[in-house]
Amino acid sequence: MTAINPISPILDHASKTPDALALFVDGQYYTYRQLTALTAAQAARINQLSTAPSRVAVLCAGGAEAYCGALAALWMGATYIPLATDTPLPQLRDMLTDVAPDLLLTDPSGAALWHRLDLPGKRPRHLSIELDPTGDPALAPPVAGFDTDSAVYVVFTSGTTGHPKGVPVSARQLTHALECFQRRYVIKRDDRLSQSFPLTFDLSMFDLFMAWQQGASLHVIPARQRLAPGPFIRQQQLTLWFSVPSVIAFMHRLGQLKPDNLATLRWSLFCGEALPLELARRWQDAAPDAQMDNLYGPAEATIACTAKRLYDLHCPDYEMTIGQPLDGTLLATIGEQEQWTPPEIGGELLISGPQVVDGYWAREEETQHRFTVRKHPQLGAHRWYRTGDLARLGDDGDWRFLGRVDRQLKIRGIRTETEAIEQLVQQHSGADTAAILPLYEQQLCVGVAAFVTPVPLQPEVEARRKLIRSLKPCLQGALLPIQVRYLPQLPLTRHGKIDYRQLAAVLDEREG
Repeated sequence: MTAINPISPILDHASKTPDALALFVDGQYYTYRQLTALTAAQAARINQLSTAPSRVAVLCAGGAEAYCGALAALWMGATYIPLATDTPLPQLRDMLTDVAPDLLLTDPSGAALWHRLDLPGKRPRHLSIELDPTGDPALAPPVAGFDTDSAVYVVFTSGTTGHPKGVPVSARQLTHALECFQRRYVIKRDDRLSQSFPLTFDLSMFDLFMAWQQGASLHVIPARQRLAPGPFIRQQQLTLWFSVPSVIAFMHRLGQLKPDNLATLRWSLFCGEALPLELARRWQDAAPDAQMDNLYGPAEATIACTAKRLYDLHCPDYEMTIGQPLDGTLLATIGEQEQWTPPEIGGELLISGPQVVDGYWAREEETQHRFTVRKHPQLGAHRWYRTGDLARLGDDGDWRFLGRVDRQLKIRGIRTETEAIEQLVQQHSGADTAAILPLYEQQLCVGVAAFVTPVPLQPEVEARRKLIRSLKPCLQGALLPIQVRYLPQLPLTRHGKIDYRQLAAVLDEREG
């Protein structure tokens, strides 16, 4: 098998165009020479360990340390596992226990968090990330290669019980995806790519690898500007924008989508949640010279596996779709009895092809449930991933996203299970029962509302405040209930289950 490393091109750029811009983060610009020096110095420190690590977790709040740590891990040929310091401690403990890294790299925030974590079993070795500008690639170990089936990175996504699942992406799967993207977008050295996603979000891998493999620059948006990046786009003269569609809604609300306001962009890409047509129209008016793509794909299919080029959005009968599969990807649908269904009828969407991962890290039962070998009557026998998404093929050859087969939500691209939030709300409120409903704005899920029974003895305002404060260590900020409503009892169906339709009517009535 041929050994490859997705960061090898960085050394070529450092040699041929050393003063070209590679990274902007935290107000600091780094050339390819400087980025390579930082990475080489950290790789040299890792190389001094008694044994080379095979899995390296990087726990950072962000900043140059996070990117230096990622590149150093990959330089050593180790599987890179990005972790964030704002992750709730129970989830972080589960992630580290599951993936069992050989080495943990941290910035100061990550180190402080690391010392608070109580892990079962053997703790990994720990190194701080030092931004040493004197690093010399000649003094660092050679860049190690990955076998084609070795995991380059592992990102975590939610499970059906809220337990994070590691998604390992191999060199073969990543290489195929990046080659598909480069054929589609033709990234050049003078391109300036956004990094709107945290590194724990699989879509961030597009920005990182597409920029640095082609000698372009990566521009990391400060956390405080991620939902209002208009000034950043103009100041940094970005040419490629990639984000979740929710950003468009926030920018519109803040008046950042005036006509021609984003004139430097030549590409506008959106993924991670459904893209409403009206929001796409507003973005197109602000970036009229940019070509726009609506992308679709779960982390299990390596970043994205379908794409739709958006033209003529202001036509009255325009219909938003997720487009057609990228090269090599196969799509099919099954019905409620798990039988194959005609694609024009639709059903649960299944994905097969060279970008689909082999399964979840150390989760054999869930792997067997989601990844199955099936023989399709027209497409033949393949290994398929069950997405849990509903989809249908249109007469125009484009696929339509129709929703979910379960109660899973995506909020700002974060995949979550409503049942998991319900369990936490019930546990932390001491309630008899709790129910979670999504809150929508401009067809996007912007958060959740919690219904709790019974009505508390203390004032409801105080009870809400106490509940949210208690949930903060357990849930990411975007997943905390925006509304908490107390009822004497929750409505039930005739089968004795919570009647979510009646609750939705109560929600609509009160909002009206």
